[in-house]
Amino acid sequence: MKFLVLTICFVLVPGNSIKERWKNPVRGRCALPEPTYICRPAVLKYRFNRDKRRCEWYTFGGCGDAIFDTMDQCTKTCGVYAEDPCLLPLDEGRTCKRGEGAPMPMFRFDLQEQQCVEFNYKGCGGNGNNFLEKRECWTTCEKYVRSPCSFPIHGGDHCSRNTLNVLVFGYNSVTKRCERFLHSGCG
Repeated sequence: MKFLVLTICFVLVPGNSIKERWKNPVRGRCALPEPTYICRPAVLKYRFNRDKRRCEWYTFGGCGDAIFDTMDQCTKTCGVYAEDPCLLPLDEGRTCKRGEGAPMPMFRFDLQEQQCVEFNYKGCGGNGNNFLEKRECWTTCEKYVRSPCSFPIHGGDHCSRNTLNVLVFGYNSVTKRCERFLHSGCG
């Protein structure tokens, strides 16, 4: 009988479910708004985007507290507020107020199709399933792809060390065939 009573109390206490945790408001340094003023030359930094609930790169103009030097710092500080963007539905966002942002093509992960697909982002709002580059989408969401044939053919990154290009095979979803391609040996 004690076990039953304790179980019921646990279920009735708000905030105990994982779903409730995501509804909690973002707090502290992670909740600070995006800095909008420039006081020094711009550099690449990272910030927690409250709307998308994820850490992302940001061109920082030198003023403001909501900025992190590395993605790792941002994730360690704000990761408790993050949602897995790959599991979120399509959200095209909203049309921005004047001077706030502009519509542009972006990429999102379609969980059912197991593909990163392009969509028209309206410029403001939306959710974390919203990537500037297709490659960023694949890197973030590849863990949800069950078929290796779904991955795009990628020639690798430019290597800082001297490496030879390697001839490898990959599945081309357009031609529906395995094809040879050169890979840089990095990435």
